[in-house]
Parts: sequence; C-alpha cells; structure tokens
Amino acid sequence: MSLPHFPPEQVPHLRAGLLAGLCPICGEGPWTQVAIHVGRKHLVGAREIKAALGIPASRSLSSPELRRRAREFSLTQTKRTAALIAAKSRRGEDTEAGAQARAWALHKANRRSADARRKMTDEQVADASARIDAGERYRDVAGDFEMTASGLWHRIKSWKQSTADPRAHTPGARPKPITVAQVLAAVNKHGSRRAAARALGVSQNLIRARLAEVGMSTPPNRARDERRRAQSKPGRH
Repeated sequence: MSLPHFPPEQVPHLRAGLLAGLCPICGEGPWTQVAIHVGRKHLVGAREIKAALGIPASRSLSSPELRRRAREFSLTQTKRTAALIAAKSRRGEDTEAGAQARAWALHKANRRSADARRKMTDEQVADASARIDAGERYRDVAGDFEMTASGLWHRIKSWKQSTADPRAHTPGARPKPITVAQVLAAVNKHGSRRAAARALGVSQNLIRARLAEVGMSTPPNRARDERRRAQSKPGRH
C-alpha cells in the first residue's frame, strides 16, 4: 500500500497523534510501537511516515513508557556488566572478552603448528606460486591446500630461496666438487674469498678449506677454535 496524501491542514494533528501512538492512516491506537502497526497493516515504513508528517528521522515512535523501560534496562545491564567485570578482576579471573581473545590466539597457534607439520611437494609449491603470480589471493590458494595464507607465504618464500641459491642445502646433497686451481683463479679474478664463493656457487668455508690444502688459509674449524680461544682470554673485552 502506498502512503496516502495527508491534507496540509491535518498534518499537525496527525503528527501529534502519531507521537502519541495513534495510526495516522486508520486512526487505531494508541500503540506501544505504532511503527510496527503501520508497517505490518499498511506496508508503510517508519521513515516514510515520519517524512510525510515532518518528524525528524532520529525521533522514536515508541511510547514514552516503553522508552523509559528500555533506558532502565540498558542502565541495569550496564551496571551489572561493570559489577561483574570488577568482581572477576578482584578474584583474579578473566573477562569473557579476554577468554575469547585467548581462545582465538590458541586457534591461530594451532593453525600455525598445523601448517608447519603439513608437507607440500616442490611441485605443489611451484603451482601455488604460479597461481599467486597470476593474481590469485593467498587466502584462496591456501584454502585449496588446507592451510593458512601466512603458512603458504612462508612456504613459498623458503621454496624460492632454496631454488634461487645454488648453495642451499638439500637432503642427501653433497658439496659441489671444486679444485684448488678453480679457487685460486676465482680469488685472483674477483679479489676476495666472499666474491669467489658467490661466483663459484659454494660456501666460504669450502673456499677456505681448499686454500688450507695449499697452506694459504686456516682450516674452517681451526679458525673457529682460534677465535673462540682469543675471545676467552682473560682481560679481553
């Protein structure tokens, strides 16, 4: 039903009746919540009837008694909640909000540990990385592998690092074969053991070990032991 046209001379009278709980369309009432009657019987919304009669949208159409009881109930609930929180605080107990926060933190910790235990093959990680690069969201891709977006991000990051660095450790892998002549040539060419190790794709310890074979460096383990002995001397800070 559409909103009827109210004669201008009757608007003040109808407005006062509506605020008193009387229906301006059929005249029934007074109602405790006249807006419910207008909406159910006449299919007119509260905002429409307010606008037609010049009543502010923020003005309540409930009866004064109902508004008074609602205020009293709200105040009672507020005081009861404050007293409960204070009592729990005195007893050293946590509030319901704190308990919910702890439960959520425990849930996230369990998800992280599940992500750590869940194994993904390199092919699966590569497929997930390709989907991410194509524009899919981490959350959507992670859902296909039953893990969190954070867990998938860390898994892809570690996979990219292992595939990009030839010196990364892989189970069962052996050190890259390299000769003393190759080490000497790389050091002479690049000027330092670090640059030579990066150019040859090996660790600096392997460079040091090859140079130690010809007496040009201290073996890695011996150099470490000498540093520790020097640091443990009394009076050295």
